Amino acid sequence: MVVTYFDGSWTDHLSIARYELRNGADGFMLRIEVQPRERQGKVRTARQALVDFVAKRQVIHTIQIGKPRFIALLRSKLRTEESSQLGLCLFASGVETLYPVTAFFGPDEVTLNLG
Repeated sequence: MVVTYFDGSWTDHLSIARYELRNGADGFMLRIEVQPRERQGKVRTARQALVDFVAKRQVIHTIQIGKPRFIALLRSKLRTEESSQLGLCLFASGVETLYPVTAFFGPDEVTLNLG
């Protein structure tokens, strides 16, 4: 998962812990629980990336996700309901934030544009 911010900064030290896609009256709501992507030698960096993510949650520009099963699910649901709107709920460190979002599908990823 790659997150870019409006100030030009970005991180790839976060990952998806869980996700859920619900169909509501106004369209689909995608809920993503974000966690640090802790790798050997990068634990402190990943944990700081999560702290920064929560602090900068109002200035997130895009989120790029390259999980094939996630992409397939989102693409099939949005094709089924072509006129549906998509909302995004990000949950990290006990903080939940809602966004309107536009999804762009690439060959190996989906980009969620929050801006």
